Order: sequence, then structure tokens, then C-alpha cells
Amino acid sequence: FVGRKFFRKNDRKLAESRELELHKFVKEILLMHPQMSSSPVIVEFFEARSHDPIPPMREPLETTDFYEMDEYDAYT
Repeated sequence: FVGRKFFRKNDRKLAESRELELHKFVKEILLMHPQMSSSPVIVEFFEARSHDPIPPMREPLETTDFYEMDEYDAYT
């Protein structure tokens, strides 16, 4: 028998939607009052660890990429 593959059809779409949500979440954290955004808990949470996966190489982001994301956020 061939095993069922649950959630395989929408994995990419789901990951892309979560990436947008995570971008918005991180942006909100970084825009908080400096006392909050630079707290030890936040800094430790975002600190790189040796077991973190290495993300795929992408072209460097341009500042306009963030503006495009902001425009998307305005519609959601």
C-alpha cells in the first residue's frame, strides 16, 4: 500500500502564508518600545543557535521589499 501524504498539497502555500505572518509578528516586536524589543527574553529568543537550519540563499533584500510587504499588510 502507498502511504497517505497528509497536508502535502498545500505545504508550500501554508509555509508562504506563515512566512508573511511571521514577518509581520517580528516587525511588530522590533517596533515596540526599545525597553521591550531589546529585553533579554526577546534577544535570547532571536539569537542564532548552532542547531538552527541554514536558510536557502536568497538575493539580498532591497529596502523596497519591505515597502511591498507593508502594502500587503495594509490589505490583510
